[in-house]
Amino acid sequence: MSRVPLTGGAYQARSVAAAAQRSVNLFSEPVPEAQGEPMPAANYPTPGTRLLGTVGPGPIRAIRQATTGGIYCVSGNGVYKIDPTTWAGTHLGDLTHGLITPVSMVDNGLDMVFVDGSANGWHVTLVGDTFARIDNSDGIFMGATRVDYLDTYLLFNKPDTPQFYSSDSLALTFDPLWFANKESYSDLLRTLVVVKRDIWLFGDKSTEIFNNVGKPDFPFESAPDIFIDHGIAAVYSVADYDNSVFWLSADRQGHGIIVMGSGYQTKRISTYAIENEVAGYAKISDAIGFCYQIGGHSFYVLTFPAADKTWSYDITTQLWHEWVWIDTNGDEHRHRANCYWPINGVPVVGDWQTGNLYALDHRVFTDFGGTIKRVRSFPHLVADGKRVFYRQFLADFDTGNAPDTVATTTSVETIVTWLPDIARLNGVSVGAITTTFGGVFIDWPRGLVYVVGQTGYQKYTTAMVTQTPLVTVATPGTRFVSAADVDPLSGDLIIQTDPSNPNGVPIYKLDPTTFAVLGTFGVATGSPSYPASVWQGQSIVCVVANGVSFGFVKYSVSSGIVSGFRVDTMAHSGFTANIVTGSTNNRGSMIAGNSGGSAASVFLSWDATTAPAPSVPLYRIDVAASATAYNPATWPTPNPGITWVTVGTIPVAAVNPAWTGFTVYSLGYDLADGNVLMLAGTSNPADGQRVLKLNALTAAVMWSIAIGTSIVNLGGSRINGSLWMIRNPGAGAGPTSSYRIDTLTGTLTTQPITGVYAAADTQAQQSDSDTSVMFYGGNFTSQTGAPNPVTGTGTFSAGWSFMGGQTTRTTITNAAIQGNLISLRWSDDRGHAWGSPVEQPIGDAGAYRTSLQWQRLGLARWRVFELSWSVAMPTSLQGCYVDATPAGS
Repeated sequence: MSRVPLTGGAYQARSVAAAAQRSVNLFSEPVPEAQGEPMPAANYPTPGTRLLGTVGPGPIRAIRQATTGGIYCVSGNGVYKIDPTTWAGTHLGDLTHGLITPVSMVDNGLDMVFVDGSANGWHVTLVGDTFARIDNSDGIFMGATRVDYLDTYLLFNKPDTPQFYSSDSLALTFDPLWFANKESYSDLLRTLVVVKRDIWLFGDKSTEIFNNVGKPDFPFESAPDIFIDHGIAAVYSVADYDNSVFWLSADRQGHGIIVMGSGYQTKRISTYAIENEVAGYAKISDAIGFCYQIGGHSFYVLTFPAADKTWSYDITTQLWHEWVWIDTNGDEHRHRANCYWPINGVPVVGDWQTGNLYALDHRVFTDFGGTIKRVRSFPHLVADGKRVFYRQFLADFDTGNAPDTVATTTSVETIVTWLPDIARLNGVSVGAITTTFGGVFIDWPRGLVYVVGQTGYQKYTTAMVTQTPLVTVATPGTRFVSAADVDPLSGDLIIQTDPSNPNGVPIYKLDPTTFAVLGTFGVATGSPSYPASVWQGQSIVCVVANGVSFGFVKYSVSSGIVSGFRVDTMAHSGFTANIVTGSTNNRGSMIAGNSGGSAASVFLSWDATTAPAPSVPLYRIDVAASATAYNPATWPTPNPGITWVTVGTIPVAAVNPAWTGFTVYSLGYDLADGNVLMLAGTSNPADGQRVLKLNALTAAVMWSIAIGTSIVNLGGSRINGSLWMIRNPGAGAGPTSSYRIDTLTGTLTTQPITGVYAAADTQAQQSDSDTSVMFYGGNFTSQTGAPNPVTGTGTFSAGWSFMGGQTTRTTITNAAIQGNLISLRWSDDRGHAWGSPVEQPIGDAGAYRTSLQWQRLGLARWRVFELSWSVAMPTSLQGCYVDATPAGS
């Protein structure tokens, strides 16, 4: 049998006929030649992730342990102090709202300093944890992309200039003359890093090095006769380890080569295969780099958010591998790690999407409980161009480490509180709250509520306590509020408002704490024209695709047009389309669909202003990962990453065969399975309403449930496998019914309840699956069978409250483990097309003699084999042995 070792890393050449080797979630470790082993290298699993805790809304943009031992991180816009025992965070303050890019932080022994690329900076005193903005009353501090520390000084790059500047020694004060220019080449300074007491200054096309020479007028001076002809293509790609620095480079000849700098010299570390891969990405300027060390290996990790890819370079072996996270559908994505810092000996990474903090652990073989897919392709097997018969493939694989077939697991069951609690929101005072003058907008993930009215804004929480507003801001005069939503990334309030109600109304991004204006899209005008302005809207929704939040406004003035914008820049996104047709004045409902991954979706249909019809359409807007690469300056060329389609039509017979037509009251999106919910009814109140589930790809009705008369706001609800509402029986708070729908199975649970009457306002009922809480507007009377009022809540009429609650129960169960399999597939056209994988058991626990072999694999002239598995087990793959017999020609 022929021995086929695996001595390299990931290498898929420009043509797979030359090389088609993937190495996914595996890194290579050489076996010393003197040991006399049959295989020269072993491929080991990359570390798994173990959840430590969740801090803030996410993403985790930076984490660092201070020299004094304190642990700090940035989650979303918030700065948090971390308790290393519980990994819980205490919120200290906020950075610039609306940004999700990495944050740079470093301490000088007295203060931890934060910069986020804006003109501001912040610090936390390491004694007392007092958070404050860096004083800039003298106009000297200019912000930075990165801050670093050297010899008691804090160093900053001055954005959009060739300059860097420093603080005074062990201070956060600044001398106006303490700065220097990067001047060997005329490019701008983009970022800096301190390596081995040298300051590396990265420009667009070149890099210079400064040293501390101790001069009294400014301590730092350019190192003589040193010029590096590589600048930086992605400011967040720079990372240092030991005496070296790594980055994605750009120079006067091009960009996209990954280099290492050490001892004033640079070395290309990317291969032709990696460079060809990077050249195919629509955007590389967003690349994020960091270094980590585990198990004797040191890695430089480079993530391309827009491309949804993560590559890892083993600094010791100089080999690359793909670092992949897979979702529940089995699709590959960038790794969850967004930033890194070793904390008390534990390598800790922060999640790029959520507020999760994970430990990297080479003894863990899952991603926080999820499957890790591992793939290794082999070199091309060619017998002098002759056809051969492959009798056997034998994997040189460490078996016997698979998990037991039965494992003890702990599950937590949510138990809904019944009768529910009720807690009133006191002090609601923002003028009229109608579809023309505002509404109630709930940020369920952050637990915040925004009440928007004719004369002001107020902020509450979703906590089940009697409460007064956290913030009240009065607007000057009376305002019309056309539409609003909460940005899922930043938590900012996105609102279309104007005092005079013109045809064209600007969209504002408001600070969620102060309601100060952070940005504006469009202008007030009598003749709006996209993209300079947009028509008065009927609704706004925001979704996240590939790390960027996109907003969509559905026009309301006899128009079915939907136009798009980016929330981070408040610039147009290159999308406007006439989608909704056939309804009264082309009006419609619009809700966010899939959001937060590499792609996103938005769904639309008609609304309740349209008379019952025999069929109703469902539309979908799709936002691809490539939408983030669109350049607004190319308009009127549209954004190819944003498209729309008519999913299908819903016939009345599928809703209720007894009806002759129906109308749409609201739409919702089920996070549990990615399908759409619709609240439908007729013009006859006696018919009641029905909730139906629609397939998001075909609009087919999956189930339909009668709920009597219940005006529930599906779009404002967080639906994740369940939906809660109550009937509207009449103006009195008498006996009624509570409805809970299992949205996955389409089953309804009815319970009696008294003392509540929900208003007919479409916003009066918005519920949350995850907390079993409902935002409730209407009347409440304390009586037998009614909700239990919390302290401070009494009988009320036409009030606003939260109702519900839940407890948890922990259960220990035995669960069978399935899928201890390994698969082999192969390509006979040099890696272009692959056959179906052939699976076999990977071997039981303790079965170390298990031989992983595949027999009678057919004829081929060129053959590429590939092994893949996702079993959570320690193992190694050294290569394979192949028994092949010539077939003559």
